[in-house]
Amino acid sequence: MKKPDLHEPSLPLKPCSARKILLVDDSDFDRESIIRALKGDRTTHYEFQELETAEALEKHAAAFKPDLLILDHDLPALSGLELLKQLVAKRGNLPFAVIMATGAGSEAIAVEAMKLGALDYLVKDQLTPERVREVISRALEKYELQRNLVESRHLLEQSQRRLELALSSSGLGIWEWDIPGNHLYCSIETERLLGYPPGTCSRPLEDFSQRVHPEDLELRMIAVNTAIRTRISHQHEFRISLPDGTIRWLSEGGRATYDFLDNPILMRGTLADITEQKNTEENLKAALVSRDEFLSIASHELKTPLTSLRLQSQIFLRRVKRGDSSVYNKEKFIEIVTHTDRQVSKLNRLVDDMLDISRITSGRLVLEREEMDLCELIQEILQGGMSERFNLAGFPELHVNLPAERITGPWDRLRLEQVISNLLTNSIRYGERKQVEIHVEADSSHVLFSVKDHGMGIPKEDQSKIFDRFERSVNASEVSGLGLGLFISQQIVIAHGGSIWVSSAPGQGSTFFVKIPRDITVQEVGEPLNRVAV
Repeated sequence: MKKPDLHEPSLPLKPCSARKILLVDDSDFDRESIIRALKGDRTTHYEFQELETAEALEKHAAAFKPDLLILDHDLPALSGLELLKQLVAKRGNLPFAVIMATGAGSEAIAVEAMKLGALDYLVKDQLTPERVREVISRALEKYELQRNLVESRHLLEQSQRRLELALSSSGLGIWEWDIPGNHLYCSIETERLLGYPPGTCSRPLEDFSQRVHPEDLELRMIAVNTAIRTRISHQHEFRISLPDGTIRWLSEGGRATYDFLDNPILMRGTLADITEQKNTEENLKAALVSRDEFLSIASHELKTPLTSLRLQSQIFLRRVKRGDSSVYNKEKFIEIVTHTDRQVSKLNRLVDDMLDISRITSGRLVLEREEMDLCELIQEILQGGMSERFNLAGFPELHVNLPAERITGPWDRLRLEQVISNLLTNSIRYGERKQVEIHVEADSSHVLFSVKDHGMGIPKEDQSKIFDRFERSVNASEVSGLGLGLFISQQIVIAHGGSIWVSSAPGQGSTFFVKIPRDITVQEVGEPLNRVAV
């Protein structure tokens, strides 16, 4: 087997594609000199197209798609320099690599051409094959680098736009702090989070510090400085004040980089808006407080009648064991049973209120609508359980102003009874058993009824809260109840498509108004007319 000759010249590489050269020169000799020089290059394959004038350059270039234009300056009619100026004016840049060919002593023209975008020049009096190949090879490499740079820049800008779109969708902003220069650079999403106008992403750090809530500024700076000193990432939450007065919560994370002397030079980080999360946390805290308050009040309210029942039972049993004959006295027995019934009724009302709260919060409160007379219902309430409960027979200051005609509508009788009873109960409790007035009026579309007392009244700042759960207008030790009656009443009225409100002032009593429609104007498809769930 023949050993390979290490000194044998290698075969030329097979070109992947030819380099296309467009020659624009009115001198046959100069064109032939350049072509002959390039054909002597064994490492690169070239294709050529020749033109003697520049008039049809663009047409030929569009068809040929050259990699390089070798352009003679001294052309008839239109010089090479003027042609370059026209191309740049029309397109903004040169669509291919350009080498200007000039005569000796025309370096100034070559410099002007290079200012317009030409990559190099050839002096015709010095067209040696080596010089031609060197200049053209260098120009093609330079043009390839430029094209790759433009493409890379385009891809980078595209990636940046996609990143900004992704960050915008996620609500995450990016920032960079130049520590020595104390300058902040922000992404578009960071600008939005901080309330900066678009396109103003570079600004002094002081501008950002002015956005931070004064109460949070010192703690944030401590967190940042600690991260720089300890070389760890920091995560911190703080508030910002936007120009329109809005307060937002932001979560910030960042980490510093250092130079070879261990001096911090840069910190990069992210920002995210956590306002909704903070609001949810605050609402949860408020709910937990309300829950604890509710459990405290409920346990007290439930314990009171249970303690009374237990006490009565113990007294009754002790008397029976002692053979006390008064136990078998009819009047005494009725008194004990009546007291027990009242306490059981109170327990039932507390349990019913808690069940109604569960139905309302879970969307399971259902109205059983029927055609009914509101005035008739009010009379039944005053003559029934409400009379016994508050001894209305001995309460002459109850004034009822009802119209003579029937006031009818498709309402839930039991639920409206609940609303009216709640309002009357509050007026008698908080009205200090002074005069209470009930008034009803109606037109063809709505009914308006009100319950007015002349008691302690409600301060203006508390009037917006009395329809909230567990809210009571006086101290719990003075008046019993869970503070659910007005909230439940409001939800029932809203379920009827109506509204409830109060007019009051301290020392001048309170008037509660309820307005409900007399017909059902909106029904969901398939929903029975006499059942509306809320």
